[in-house]
Amino acid sequence: MQVNLNLKKYSTTFSLQIQDEISQEDKKSIFFEIEKIIDNYEFLFSRFKKESDISKLNEKKEKEVSWIFLKLIRLSKEIYTFTNGYFNPFLNLWNLGYGEKNWDFLFSKNFDENITIQWNKISLLWEACLDLWWIAKWYVVDIICSHLKKYKLKNFFVNFGWDIYLAWKYTKKENWTIGIQNPFRSIGENFWIIEVKDASISTSWSYRRNWEYDNKKYHHIFNPLTGKNENELISVSIVWKKTFFTDAIATSIFNMGEIDGLNFLNKNFIDWIIISKNGNISFSKGFKEKYNYKVC
Repeated sequence: MQVNLNLKKYSTTFSLQIQDEISQEDKKSIFFEIEKIIDNYEFLFSRFKKESDISKLNEKKEKEVSWIFLKLIRLSKEIYTFTNGYFNPFLNLWNLGYGEKNWDFLFSKNFDENITIQWNKISLLWEACLDLWWIAKWYVVDIICSHLKKYKLKNFFVNFGWDIYLAWKYTKKENWTIGIQNPFRSIGENFWIIEVKDASISTSWSYRRNWEYDNKKYHHIFNPLTGKNENELISVSIVWKKTFFTDAIATSIFNMGEIDGLNFLNKNFIDWIIISKNGNISFSKGFKEKYNYKVC
């Protein structure tokens, strides 16, 4: 029996599909616990909530925080270092909002200059602004997947804002089938269809979530090294074991551009599909070897 859960969280949609047999009691417990996990992370890390821990830290520049808060700072720094600064959680996002005229922000290029950590107490430079939303929202998916496996579930699909984790359809010996959106056509039309199991897939794109200001078009992905939009690529999809990693890497590669991005991905043996603004499609050797796919 298929079990579904759909929630509106983080200003986006969370959906869960379970294919395993599950009791009504476990179903209620799982749904309750998942919503509690999401709400807790939103209370800690949402920059859209004034009462969140991240908002209070950015306002006061000093705060004692929880262990999970410290863990996400550590993970953010690891990815910042791994991507040579193309993933950067330090920016001024006081007024940034899609479509608004008063958006203004500043990336700081050095992670350690902006933050001091003493035990569980964090201090920020007065001009620094920390945004862990980038990683927390997708880290939640990994936490929820671990939680589901505690219930011995092996066959499920988690979609949070179109960053997806898929466990194996072990009952029918099938993989999950996922479509990669065609960025040049209507929503719902795919470029590729791929089969994935026991992995996460995330896509960073510029063809949605964009706006115009002073007769100039902008999209929601900004290069932290330049503070500007990059437009060489239009879609970057990454396949890996952890959702927080796939989303951060997809966004970083989008900003690196095609040549530097492909060098980085191949060097680190990461599976990928990239679509350029000219419509060229490229994909990793590992992707071709590991996954079944077809071009639409």
